[in-house]
Amino acid sequence: MVVFTGSTVEEAIQKGLKELDIPRLKAHIKVISREKKGF
Repeated sequence: MVVFTGSTVEEAIQKGLKELDIPRLKAHIKVISREKKGF
């Protein structure tokens, strides 16, 4: 399993897809922790 982080869930997903060079339909995506509101 590879873990990617970002300011939002969507940002983390996009980073991962770009780095792994695979389309979203071929990826198995599991959100471990959602973004937090605030600072």
